[in-house]
Amino acid sequence: MTNSAGSVAERYAYDAYGNTLVLSPAGTPRSTSALGNPFTYTGRYNHAEIGLMYFRARYYDPGMGEFISRDPLEYVDGMSLYRGYFVPGAVDPLGLVTLGAATRSLQRKGVRGQCTSSISHGGQIHEEIPVYCDSQIFNEWIALELANTAWLSNIPDCPDKICVVDGVPNQCDNGQWNSLGEASQTFHPGAKWCMRSKEFSGSAQQCCYDESGDLMTALPAAETPDRYAAGFFNGVYLLHYWHDVQTYNLAVRLGRLADYGRVRPPSRGGGTCYEN
Repeated sequence: MTNSAGSVAERYAYDAYGNTLVLSPAGTPRSTSALGNPFTYTGRYNHAEIGLMYFRARYYDPGMGEFISRDPLEYVDGMSLYRGYFVPGAVDPLGLVTLGAATRSLQRKGVRGQCTSSISHGGQIHEEIPVYCDSQIFNEWIALELANTAWLSNIPDCPDKICVVDGVPNQCDNGQWNSLGEASQTFHPGAKWCMRSKEFSGSAQQCCYDESGDLMTALPAAETPDRYAAGFFNGVYLLHYWHDVQTYNLAVRLGRLADYGRVRPPSRGGGTCYEN
């Protein structure tokens, strides 16, 4: 979105189902639109408070990739009265597990949402609908991730220790690791330096160290592996965000970092860093 001067004021990125990522002009993820813009995927009004998009005749749920009510024109698009036929294939094109995929899994199983949301127009409540609670979605995501942990064997273990001289860490030189940098105290309180591995079969390892250079192995100071390596896609960490960051943020909000660690276990060490 641009302003009156033609400069980019805000950016938006979408997955195949319409789940929206709001970005600053520089490509930094935002929790909400700084401009208060409700019009996102396909130009429809996004009711962020209930997670539904208003398509005039009915509401669309990007988490399920389906509408929440029947098509009033019946079978004009296909044999489903609920499917969003603009969604390509109605499957995750990457074959990876996101919170949206977990929501669709619950829907396919016929699990009923344990929370409710109100749809209102003109200040009047139109109807109450059951929706999935965050805890339901997170539990399903954990179950789906536990069914496929083979990717963890593709990434290297973190080195037990890095060399620190006069308070400055020596960069790893064995070709497996990217540069060490200052640890974010927001995400890794107590850690001093962190680094990511190179990409291995689409995934990557992450490691954090204390000021003495010793590996941090307990969350939240420790780093966790990335199911989808944090590589740039059109200028943003889009795929990494959907598969690793968004799920981490939900774990923090629910107070369930320990469960997140079951499917994104911090390395216990044993790896190498230096050639000599």
